Amino acid sequence: MKKKIAAAVLACLLLTGCGVDTMADSLADDIAGQLENLYGQNVTPEWQPNPETEPMPIQMPEPTKTAENSPIQLWDANDLELLRENPTGNFVLVSGIMVNDSFQPIDNFNGTLDGQGFSIRVFRSEADGMSADGLFNTLGENAVVRNLTVEITAEITAQMREAMYRIYVTGLADTNNGTISDCKVYSEITGTTVYYPIACVNNGTIENCSAVTKTQDVQAVYGFVGDNNQGSLHDCIAELYVEDCGLLTGLTNRNWADIADCTITATGKNVSEFYCVATQNYARISGCTFDVQLTPPAGEKLTWATSDICGYGDDFDSSNTVNVREVD
Repeated sequence: MKKKIAAAVLACLLLTGCGVDTMADSLADDIAGQLENLYGQNVTPEWQPNPETEPMPIQMPEPTKTAENSPIQLWDANDLELLRENPTGNFVLVSGIMVNDSFQPIDNFNGTLDGQGFSIRVFRSEADGMSADGLFNTLGENAVVRNLTVEITAEITAQMREAMYRIYVTGLADTNNGTISDCKVYSEITGTTVYYPIACVNNGTIENCSAVTKTQDVQAVYGFVGDNNQGSLHDCIAELYVEDCGLLTGLTNRNWADIADCTITATGKNVSEFYCVATQNYARISGCTFDVQLTPPAGEKLTWATSDICGYGDDFDSSNTVNVREVD
């Protein structure tokens, strides 16, 4: 059949070249009919190369696609400098890291750091001026720190305390304007004036975090945030173990924003004052639990309240649970 079609095509071409158009048209119609019988209607036979005379077409592999802005891996203390050099970058921790007094906190970080459950250990025995921040000085509005464990050990000597009027130590960040989520801060602090596990000032979001704090001879200890909480704080857990402490608060020092669904447990010896929420509270507190057992200094009674100063907007409602016990 194929040979007949080929012969008909050749004859058609010869007749057309000789000017015999009518016969050429008749042959063309016959060729079309033969093709329909061979391949079916309206089907053009697919070209297949002859392996003896023509090379087979090369199948090119699909190009490999790489994700844009792939995270930069952090393996050791030297790699932490990359956060300083590229403050808007995307980073992941792929190993535990330890830093000492030579490490300077990272300022103005505005990128993303995913700890992937790994730890950064920070040891402080000296204060830079009046403060000794842990990992960050400032987290910008676009900063995201998540799934990170920070272990803070600070031992401030009596000589340094005498040389400085006040020494403030911070666990994760001095000022948070971004988002801190699903992070853990473990702290062992000795001899400083004030300690804040998560941040000194929170203008952003702190959520689903936990802070386990052990202190000795620290004048003031706060559960999560120090000077001011003006951002979102919710679904966090604080465990506080303090000794020789003048002031202890469960959440923060001064609170200006709603706080919800936090759990505070505290055990203390020689604690003079305790406030569940803050020394000053101006916002709604809901769904929080405070389970506290404290021993006051010898010969004193424990002073405690939900907050010392309650301003406009304060609302400590029945959704909260408070169990504060004074023990000998």
